This record gives sequence, structure tokens and C-alpha cells, in this order.
Amino acid sequence: MNKVMSTTNLQTRKLHLIEYLASTQDEQLLSRIESILDEIMTGFTTKKLTKKDLEDRALKSLEDIRLGRVYTQQELEISSLSW
Repeated sequence: MNKVMSTTNLQTRKLHLIEYLASTQDEQLLSRIESILDEIMTGFTTKKLTKKDLEDRALKSLEDIRLGRVYTQQELEISSLSW
């Protein structure tokens, strides 16, 4: 599936979900969805990166490049199909 079609499909699905949630009166359903989202988002806490953190990350990236631990765009796209 090409990227434009996939993005369009994703956008359409999100819009349908928003419309459904906006129109529902089912308090129990909304509570369950909120609980699921809270559970998912718990793992996505944001952390401010310091200058040192960024420098360390850049040095590690350069080391990965030097050692050939890289992927081409095509390899990444093929790999991402299984995500």
C-alpha cells in the first residue's frame, strides 16, 4: 500500500473514531477508553533532554554510523511494514 493511501486511511479512521466518541452517550464506554489511553500513555512520559544528553546521543549515533549500524530508507520502510 502506498504511503499516501495509508495516511489517508489512517486519517479517515481517526476522524470516524472522533465522530463516534463525540456522539456517544455511553459513559461506561468513555471510561473504559480513558483507562486504556491512560495505561498506554503511562509509558510515554516526557523527559527534558539536557545539552549533555543530546551530545551523548549524537556521539552514540556517530559511533553507530562508523560501525555500519545503519539502515537504508528502503530497508526501514520494508521493516516498518511489520510494526
